[in-house]
Amino acid sequence: QVENRKEKMIDAPDGLQMDPGYPPHRQKREDERDDWRTPDHIWNTLDDRFNFTGDACAGGENALAIRYFTPEGHVYLPQPPNRLNNTAPREAKRTAMPGGALTMGWDSLGGSVFMNPPYSATKDFVKRALGQVRLRKTNGVVCLVPATTDVKWFHEVSRSASEIWFYEGRISFIHPDSEEPRNGNPVGSMLLVFQYGKFGKTRLGSISSKTGLPAGERDLHYWIQHSETSPRQLRIVD
Repeated sequence: QVENRKEKMIDAPDGLQMDPGYPPHRQKREDERDDWRTPDHIWNTLDDRFNFTGDACAGGENALAIRYFTPEGHVYLPQPPNRLNNTAPREAKRTAMPGGALTMGWDSLGGSVFMNPPYSATKDFVKRALGQVRLRKTNGVVCLVPATTDVKWFHEVSRSASEIWFYEGRISFIHPDSEEPRNGNPVGSMLLVFQYGKFGKTRLGSISSKTGLPAGERDLHYWIQHSETSPRQLRIVD
């Protein structure tokens, strides 16, 4: 049995060994999906600070930004989604552009882009995000990705990040079907922030996965001082 299992192992990105179909950095489960939604409290605090204009990895039913890419193409929303029920407007105008975020230019997403990419393609999406900022297709991208700092792609892109934030505790992402948070995330999370003109000037910080806000006083002060939103409008809670 051990030999049979070894025969099924394949070379994965960055030299990892894994079973066919296993997403990188994550243990395969029967309910494994690549379209888990970002929890509201995580999205809201990030949006308050960065004032997102687009989402590079979203689905029509769970899109949170005004403009977003889906795996099938580009979708433009004429107005922000309804924050009360977390769904995008049904009357969204759609423009079919095959290829999604990995092939299309991100200039149509605006100047501040959020991204929670599928775990199975984290490396490709993160490198694409950095490339689009370097080309100034957008001014900045905030990437919510697995905190796997041992992999090659992290060391390649982290040198260009303006900020890296590590979440204390595991984020319970929202299941796409049940719309309920799912505990037991097998890997931690981090934010990689790429901003044009600030490559390599990296600031490290810590964020609470429960509140979505920086965990320490110094980090919180930095968060407020570098926010696109006025301090009084930030969702700062005790």
